Amino acid sequence: MIDPVGKPNHAREPQISVGSENAKEPVIRRLRQPHSAPATFPTDPGEWPALVAFIENAGLAGIVLERAASTRDELPQLAMERLRLAAARTAADNLHAVHHTEPLIGAFHRDGVPVMLLKGAALIPTVYQRPDLRPMSDVDLLIRPDDAETARRLLLSEGCRPGFALLTDDFFPKYYYEAEWIIPSARPVRLDVHARPFRPLRISRTMPDDAFWKDPQRTRIGATDVLVPRLEFVFIHLAAHLAFHGCTRLLWMYDLKRFSEVHGTTLDWRLIVESSRRWRLSAAVHRGVQCAAETLGPICPPEVLKELAAQPESWRDRLTLARAPHDAEAPLLHVLCNLLCTPGVAFRLGYLHALLLPGRGHLAGLYRRRHAGWVAVAHIWRCLRVIGRVVYSPLVASLHFAGRLYRPGLGTA
Repeated sequence: MIDPVGKPNHAREPQISVGSENAKEPVIRRLRQPHSAPATFPTDPGEWPALVAFIENAGLAGIVLERAASTRDELPQLAMERLRLAAARTAADNLHAVHHTEPLIGAFHRDGVPVMLLKGAALIPTVYQRPDLRPMSDVDLLIRPDDAETARRLLLSEGCRPGFALLTDDFFPKYYYEAEWIIPSARPVRLDVHARPFRPLRISRTMPDDAFWKDPQRTRIGATDVLVPRLEFVFIHLAAHLAFHGCTRLLWMYDLKRFSEVHGTTLDWRLIVESSRRWRLSAAVHRGVQCAAETLGPICPPEVLKELAAQPESWRDRLTLARAPHDAEAPLLHVLCNLLCTPGVAFRLGYLHALLLPGRGHLAGLYRRRHAGWVAVAHIWRCLRVIGRVVYSPLVASLHFAGRLYRPGLGTA
């Protein structure tokens, strides 16, 4: 399936499909404790296969091993070997991504295009300090919206190829927050080039384009200098990003927890509260911090959480936050939310025009055949796909529910 933006409706991040609550709880208990606290892992070897599967799928192998080493936890030999292998794969993948991204950063520098690291790419050098601790599914870069076309030409000249096709040539950065690129290699590296830090279209109008570019820090990727946002803005990004994705990933919660442990004493909490208010992100930042704190323990001073909760929010802020985690599964509601919540009548009309009349490049990805009138056929095919999806999802849900009611031998509920 392709959503109205043109982005594949598959999960963009690794999903946890293995492991039960029984496997999850020991990991959460361990992550809540100080590094020097005694071990709390199960002693029954029979519990470890499910536990290891959960740790691997959650991307926490290196972190669990780090905790075990600091407290001399006794892990079963087979579990230790599997976790070491998973951590080694994480390190290899990260070093591979850095190796292929570093020349691109240098090319951005040579062309005078400012670029920043976001998410895992920014956290590994500034918080985790080791490549085996924090997996990355892609490398996230932030550029200024005005540099989007220059960045596109640069990436093409460096041999990169575009990923998913957006609706129109200007949909990024005008109406969409990122563009996907693939760095070719034996194991291709996915590069997400952001013009804005967050996905909801409303944020493009409530948050200035230069917001994260004020007082940035410098770090290194390989042997190359690169910018990351100032610490307070990294905190805002981690918390709001977690909330906009439904607070579902334990790794992202731990990112926020670990960032607070490393930098909490130096953060300007007043700046975090005020910036969140100014950018209409108070509800999202509060939700992300609160979810992470409920799972892993305190993230910030209690008064900061209270101040974030006390900030005024409109129904548009609440609706944007409520719908954001469900964008992929309900793309039409996602579009409706954008039209209702994004400021600017002319801007919304331009967005709607792009949705209704996508460019040939996007249509070519939906309809592969080439013949006279193929563009008109592609438009019809696109409409049929949307209608089919609207009908198909409720139908499947109804059949699934009916199947539960009328199981053989059970009669009706």
